Amino acid sequence: MRSHQASGLVHDLAMHPELGVLIAGNAYPDHYLVRVTEGEISGFALVPEAFQPDGATSMQLPSNMVTVTPDGLVHVLDGRQLALVSYDQTGKQTGQVLLPREMRARQLDEAAEITEAFGGPQTVLAVQSVTELRTLADGRLFARVTDEGNLGFVLDLHTLEATPVEMPSSEEGWMRSATVFFDGSLLVAGTADRGLTIAEARLVR
Repeated sequence: MRSHQASGLVHDLAMHPELGVLIAGNAYPDHYLVRVTEGEISGFALVPEAFQPDGATSMQLPSNMVTVTPDGLVHVLDGRQLALVSYDQTGKQTGQVLLPREMRARQLDEAAEITEAFGGPQTVLAVQSVTELRTLADGRLFARVTDEGNLGFVLDLHTLEATPVEMPSSEEGWMRSATVFFDGSLLVAGTADRGLTIAEARLVR
């Protein structure tokens, strides 16, 4: 029926019945998201000043994830800072939470080492630690961050708890690079050579 052309990269997207399509990309430099609704395209969710990259020293592209929870809040997982930044439906920032401290430190150190090994931030466009951000049925979030023996973390924004989703030690080798679906109880992981593995997960508090 119609189409619209926009500049920039698309890294992730989410749908909202009132906000329209929210696209994580780089079309609006000072914003995490592009909002597309009824043919209009605009920037949404200003990047916190402390998280804005220094364009003079880095060419790295954003690798952010976006999801919307049932309460209508928009959550962006900043891939460079490993922080969850939340916004209301007007685009006003409502919260900011760093991912678990030890995991975050390991991931940021690893990203820095990879960047330096391949020529520094003027050469390496992106090092991605978080590969998925999904809203679960109960309003919590699942962030896919392969760290040590974990596939990722279930994040509770009310209690600020992060529950790891563990990989069986016997399966850890291939699961690290697997495509994963997780809805809070059903875990499906697969690779081209192994096919699919389906398991049930129980979150232990």
